[in-house]
Amino acid sequence: MARCQGGGRGHGATGAGGGAHPRTLDALKDGRIAAERAGKAGRPDEAARRYRRLVAATTPLLGPDHPRVLHLRHQLAHWTGESGQPDTAIAMLTDLADDQERRQELQNCSAGSRTSPRPATCSRSAPSSPG
Repeated sequence: MARCQGGGRGHGATGAGGGAHPRTLDALKDGRIAAERAGKAGRPDEAARRYRRLVAATTPLLGPDHPRVLHLRHQLAHWTGESGQPDTAIAMLTDLADDQERRQELQNCSAGSRTSPRPATCSRSAPSSPG
């Protein structure tokens, strides 16, 4: 099981207050709508291609752990599978599940308070390198 660390993957520049710029969010919404329409119209290859571009464009802006990026990755895996690449989709979903678990563990580690200490699985020390 992964251990919580004192940090995590970085979050990209998202503007004041940690929110993405409104134009970025509008473009993201428009891109998601276009991808879903393509997929539902029987063009899963196009939907996967559009989601791949959305993930590539959004990850540096919001950070790899942002819920929107994780959702985009899920949809990319879905349409990749629908386009006839189930093995690739399974690998994508496996990676996504690992990242979501790690993100949840990091959230749990930072959730400790005076009345509820950090979970025992949390550690501030660096992970040991394989070797």
